[in-house]
Amino acid sequence: MSQFELFPDDYFEKSYLSSQLIPYIGNKRGILDFLQEVFSRISESHPAGRFLDPFAGTGAVSRLARYMGFQVEANDWEPYSWVINSCYLTINKRELKSLFHEKGGVKEVFNFLNTLDQAVDPYISRYWAPKDTQNADYRRERLFYTRGNALFIDRVRSKIEEWYPGGDLRSYRQMDEQARKEKVILLASLLYEAAKHVNTSGVFKACHKGFGGHGRDALRRILSPMELEIPVLIDRSIPSLVECENAADFVRGRSADLCYLDPPYNGHQYGSNYHLLNTIALWDKPEVSEELDKKMTLKDKAGIRKDWVKTRSRFCYRDTAPSAFRELLEGIDAKTVVLSYNTEGIVPLEELLEIMSKQGDVELLSRDYVKYRGGKQSINRKIHNVEFVIILKREERQGKYSGDKIERFLIERDIISLLREPFSPNRLCSTFPVVDNRVVLLEKDGHIFSLPMEHFYRFSEVPTSEAFLGYERGELRLLKKKLSRCLCHDRMEEIDVILSILRKELVSSELKSYQKTLLTVLKKFAHKKYKKEFFRALEKIKRLLERHPACFRYLSKSIPQIEELANRRLNG
Repeated sequence: MSQFELFPDDYFEKSYLSSQLIPYIGNKRGILDFLQEVFSRISESHPAGRFLDPFAGTGAVSRLARYMGFQVEANDWEPYSWVINSCYLTINKRELKSLFHEKGGVKEVFNFLNTLDQAVDPYISRYWAPKDTQNADYRRERLFYTRGNALFIDRVRSKIEEWYPGGDLRSYRQMDEQARKEKVILLASLLYEAAKHVNTSGVFKACHKGFGGHGRDALRRILSPMELEIPVLIDRSIPSLVECENAADFVRGRSADLCYLDPPYNGHQYGSNYHLLNTIALWDKPEVSEELDKKMTLKDKAGIRKDWVKTRSRFCYRDTAPSAFRELLEGIDAKTVVLSYNTEGIVPLEELLEIMSKQGDVELLSRDYVKYRGGKQSINRKIHNVEFVIILKREERQGKYSGDKIERFLIERDIISLLREPFSPNRLCSTFPVVDNRVVLLEKDGHIFSLPMEHFYRFSEVPTSEAFLGYERGELRLLKKKLSRCLCHDRMEEIDVILSILRKELVSSELKSYQKTLLTVLKKFAHKKYKKEFFRALEKIKRLLERHPACFRYLSKSIPQIEELANRRLNG
C-alpha cells in the first residue's frame, strides 16, 4: 500500500492542492499527479516520514506532501513564500474556529477587511497604480494595479500591520502563536489577491501598457475588485515547519527520508521577478523612484526594490549552477532525493546526472506538460516542455549513468514533443507512408507503429515512451530527424496549412474548430515585430472570406476584432 493510499480520496478537500496558488514561473501544479505517483512509489520501497522542500516557492509540492501524510519541512528564501507557506502548511483547518475570536471570528474579520473604506497613506496606490484607472498614462505611471485594487492593498495591509506590528521574520518569531497564525492567514490571502489581479503577464518586472495590454488579455481578472478569501486548509496531526533561508543552509543539519529539490532552472531571479510580493509581505516601504527621462517616461519601469540581490541565486547562472548543485547535495542528509528539472535548464542533463550518480543510484522519469509562459509569444516558439525528475537513492550503490540511456531518453522526449506540433501535410506525406488517415512512423519485423492524424496537420494521438521500447536508438534518432523536417517552418506556413484545410469540405464541427485555430495562430502575429507577416496572413484570410463568405461566418465576425487588436499593438 502506498503512502497516498493510506488516506481515501473522499477524506480530503482536493481544492487544497489546486486552489489559491499564485501564478508562478516553475509552479508544479500541473504535474502534481505525476509527483504524487513518484512519491507514492518511493514510499512503497522506502517508507517515508520526513519530507524536506528547500525551494518551496508557492508551496504546491509541500502541500501535496502534507496531503499525503508526510511530516513537511519547507523553505524558501523569499519572504512572501514564507508567509504563504506558513499559512497553508502549519495551520490546520480546525484552528480557524478558534482564531480571531477577539475580533468576532474568521468570517467577521474577512468581511471587515473586504469592506474596509478608511483613508490611508498611499504606497502601493502611489507607486504601482495610476491616479485614475480610466485615464491611466503608462508612460508616466506604473499600471500594476487598478486604482481601486491598489487602495485595497494599502488599506488591508495597513490594517493588518496595525493589528499585528512587525513585518520582518524576527518580528513574526517574537509574536505569540495565535497572533502569528492570524497574521499569516490574512497576509497570505492578500498576497494571493495581489498576485492574481496584477496587470502583468506573470512576473512583476514589467506591467502592460494599458490594462490588459494591447490585447486586453485577462481584463476580467485584472480589473475585478480584490476580495480576500479564507484560506483552504486541511487537518493533519503531524506538524509542519517553514523556514526562510538559503537552501544550502536549510538542509544542513536536517535529516529526512525524502528531500524534494526544485531549484531555479534558468536566469529568472525570483527576488526581482516577485519583488512587489516581498514588499507587501514585509511592508517596509522601500523608496521608489518617480524620476522621468527626457521623453517624460518613467526611468524605473517596475520600481524593483534594490535589496532583491540579497536572495540572488547561484542556480540561475551557468558558471555557478553546477557547483551550487554539488554543494547542496553534499549538505542533504536524506535517503532519497527527488530533483525536478526540465529541458530548458541551464545545466545539461548529462552533467546533472553525473553529479547525482556519484552519491548513489539514479533513475530518470519524465512527464510532458505545457509550461507556464508568462510573456510575449514568438511566432516560432514551441510551448511544450519536458519536465522530468531524477530520483537519487543514497542507500544503493553509486554508478555512472549510461550516456546511451540519456541520449535515448532525450530522443524519446523530443519525439513526443515533436508529435504535438503542427506539420506540413506535403512534407509529411512525402516522407512517411500513409494508410488511410494514419501515418506509419516506424516499421520493424512486420510490426507497424502508426498514429492517426487529422488532415495530416496535427496528430490525433501522442504516445508515451513505452511505444518505442522495441526500437533501437538509431531508429528513433532517424525518426526524430524526419519529423523535424516535416514540421511547419513557422506560423506563416501553419496559416497556409490551415487555410488549405478550410478550403476542403469539412463537417460543421471541424469547420468551426479550424477557424478558431486559424484565429489563434493569427494573433501570434499581432505585434510590431511581425507587422509584415501579420498583414500578409490577414490578406490571405480575407481572400478566402471573399470567395466563400457564407461558409466562414465565425471567421468573418472575429477578424475585425483581431485587426483592432493589431492596430492597438502596432500603434501603441
